[in-house]
Amino acid sequence: MSKDRTEDGVRSVLQSISLVLKGEKDKKYGLWLSSHFQGVLMQLLEHDYTDELHTNRLHAYSQYLQMGENQLIWTVNALNREACDHITEKMCDSNLKEFYLERAEDTFHVIRREVRTLTYEALISQYFFGQCSRYMFLRLLTPTSFKQNGEYVLFPSVRLIFQSLMQKFDSASRDNKLFSEELLEHYETYARIVDYRLRSTRFHMEGVRIPAFLGEITIKINGPQQMVNAAALLAQFGTFSGIGIKTGMGMGAIQILDKQ
Repeated sequence: MSKDRTEDGVRSVLQSISLVLKGEKDKKYGLWLSSHFQGVLMQLLEHDYTDELHTNRLHAYSQYLQMGENQLIWTVNALNREACDHITEKMCDSNLKEFYLERAEDTFHVIRREVRTLTYEALISQYFFGQCSRYMFLRLLTPTSFKQNGEYVLFPSVRLIFQSLMQKFDSASRDNKLFSEELLEHYETYARIVDYRLRSTRFHMEGVRIPAFLGEITIKINGPQQMVNAAALLAQFGTFSGIGIKTGMGMGAIQILDKQ
């Protein structure tokens, strides 16, 4: 892994904030609301920063919804220091107690907040230089999909998973680089999906139904330990970034399962 640290460490932090929300109306909501919550997020941010996100196509955040009992859990992840300053800082503001979502015709109240912070330095120290397991147990929390040659891919592959994670890592971090075609080819050679429990689904986004899948995947990584460690690092990063397409809209959220 190459390192090119900035003087102020501006890109060295990952942060996740989850808002537990309750609507005023007694009704159940689905994941079709996810893309509309991205609209809520954009309204909270300063216009200059939203313009920067759109203009430069920065992969600086992800967001997704989970359904709880009579409540929603809205998680927003910032992938560098600048995104933390602009995004999660707004989400942590105690003045943000409620907001109205036009698509749901409902007002959502913030019941509580949960924050998780991890520096890139700690991530690298813990995983890249550790002795990580050769098995990765991933749960896809929200509909996940990839795009290849202009087509949606309805089943994950080792190449697509690691390619997505490495590209997102390099785009968000800037200070630490992981992607190389050689490493990606090594994962194709030495890693394989050894178990899965998946089902096909659709992600609804502004009238479009994107083919996707949900469930669990187990990946075994053979080869050098350093490659195993890099995979563990990428998986942990993926709990912030998500994998695949439309992670800013609510797709591709993942969780690492402890099955050791």
